[in-house]
Amino acid sequence: MDEEEELTGTPSQRSRTQFLLFWGQFFLLIQMPCFEASACNRVDSESLLSLDFKVSSPLNWFASSDCCSWEGISCHQEDNDHHRVVCLWLPGRGLTGFISPSITNLTHLTHLNLSHNSLSGPLPKDLFSSLSSTLQVLDLSFNRLISHLPLSSKETTITDGNHTSLTFLDLSFNEFTDPVPPGLGLCSTLQVFRAGFNGLSGSLPDEIFHLANLQQLYLPVNSLSGPIRDGIMNLTNLKILELFSNQFSGPIPRHIGKLFKLEKLLVRINNLTGPLPASLTNCTNVSTLNLMVNNLTGHLSAFNFSTLQSLTTLDLSNKNFTGQLPTWLANLKNLQALDLPFNLITGSIPGWLGSMRNLFFIDLSNKLLTGGFPNELCRIPILSSKEAGDQAGQSYLELPVFMQPNNATIQQYNRLANLRPAINLANNISGIIPVEIGQMKFLHVLDLSHNNFSGSIPDQISNLTNLESLDLSYNHLSGGIPASLKGLNFMSSFSVAYNDLEGLVPSGGHFNTFTSSSYEGNTGMCGPPTLHPTCPQPLSPAAGPRSNTHRKLLTGLIVAIGYCIGFGIGFGLGYKQNFIVI
Repeated sequence: MDEEEELTGTPSQRSRTQFLLFWGQFFLLIQMPCFEASACNRVDSESLLSLDFKVSSPLNWFASSDCCSWEGISCHQEDNDHHRVVCLWLPGRGLTGFISPSITNLTHLTHLNLSHNSLSGPLPKDLFSSLSSTLQVLDLSFNRLISHLPLSSKETTITDGNHTSLTFLDLSFNEFTDPVPPGLGLCSTLQVFRAGFNGLSGSLPDEIFHLANLQQLYLPVNSLSGPIRDGIMNLTNLKILELFSNQFSGPIPRHIGKLFKLEKLLVRINNLTGPLPASLTNCTNVSTLNLMVNNLTGHLSAFNFSTLQSLTTLDLSNKNFTGQLPTWLANLKNLQALDLPFNLITGSIPGWLGSMRNLFFIDLSNKLLTGGFPNELCRIPILSSKEAGDQAGQSYLELPVFMQPNNATIQQYNRLANLRPAINLANNISGIIPVEIGQMKFLHVLDLSHNNFSGSIPDQISNLTNLESLDLSYNHLSGGIPASLKGLNFMSSFSVAYNDLEGLVPSGGHFNTFTSSSYEGNTGMCGPPTLHPTCPQPLSPAAGPRSNTHRKLLTGLIVAIGYCIGFGIGFGLGYKQNFIVI
């Protein structure tokens, strides 16, 4: 038998094979309606249809078809005859209306995701108790659900025992009110609890601290109050703790260092008081530490976070930290964002900041810092090399940019964007702006406002081709605005207000979009859109705007001429009188 015969067989063998395939396919075809009829459990199918979601584009949910083939539905075979719905997954599908109580009839449901829709109204009262033995993932975030969370009531509880299988619960970005409901502590397997951006009130219930498997506790932007109690130390598996924008008071727990797995600690915008606990240095896995806008106190040199080699974001924007910039900052090799405004920091800006290889965001706006702009700062690696600049552009650090504490609102923190490479040195520093600043080619935001800088605006700023925002207002800068700045094609925000600048405002590019407020307070500036739309005519066609030196020479010349004329007249009169007497 040759190779072809080995593959296809003899004519008689091929005929027998074709015969078997034909009857096999025919048998499957005639049996298929039976399989379809028994594939989806009737109760599950009717319960899904009873949900009656309103959608912008129709779902393929039809009573005549198998519900296990419907959009967003997955089933699991319970026995030889029936398949039960285990997954209802319709995030971002444009759903509106209420969540019907019929959803509780899906008693085999393990995964329920209706997030990023426009569902409204309250949750079914027995949602959790009906599904407690099966449900593993529940995500209802980013909707318009209202009222309290029905985890527990007199009639029902989240579970009938300690056997719930829930591991992920996300109820954030809704309109839930009232305290965090009781019954949560019975979810012994819960790993993620997210209910941020709601209207929850009251304190953290102690039963949350019984969730030994919890890895994420996310409750920001609510109205929670009271202290962060020591019971939180029981959550030894906690990796993310986000309680920002609430009304928590009292100190940070003294032994918070026991949470050695902690990676993110965000408790900004609360009423926390007291010093930073020394045990915080034991959280060596922390990458983001954001404590801004509290009433924490202490001397910066008294802390030593050099043991945190994973720290990428350090935000201590308070009003009470004192001392100079500590040298232990130089040991944070992975630090990308340093945010220390609104404190009582003294001394000068250290040049060693320029050697921190991953640092691309610096906010040291502080009225007590003195000295000049260190040239070394212009050599920050990530802002001066293309490879490092690309790395900074891909970073997504959850940190509000240049946020004034009194203006920090829920809405602003609802829109966290990627953190742009920025330097904010709104201080009391003086001297000139170094020409080396042109080396930071990957800088997006430069704020040197409210300082005592003098001299001219360096033409080298035009090398910062990625610059989006430039603020040089409230200084003592003189001369004109370099025309080369017109080449900054991405610049959308610009201000040189309240300086000693003069001359014609550049035109073209983005300069045609800036308003008069960008130039106000400079009496020597002219041209649109300033208050002096036309500039004085020069002395000659080749002469530009008159400088202070030219004006002084001209004034001196006029005075000298006047003096000579006066002297000549006086001398002539005296000579005439003498001549007559003689």
